[in-house]
Amino acid sequence: MEKSYYLSNTFNNIVFKGRNQAYGAYALRRNYSRHMTLAAILATALFSGALVGPLVKSVFFAEQKKYV
Repeated sequence: MEKSYYLSNTFNNIVFKGRNQAYGAYALRRNYSRHMTLAAILATALFSGALVGPLVKSVFFAEQKKYV
């Protein structure tokens, strides 16, 4: 047996019960966590690239010094 009807549903299902779920707000709230995860990964990758990019350029593409 289930303990409670409200514990078995997600918050979005409770909020949108009896409302039009085909409308955009329900879909946006349902996909919110996926979008936030993707945004965090992309932001971390861009920030890391901005920090590591100059280091990689100086190590691999530096002008070679000739010893005389």
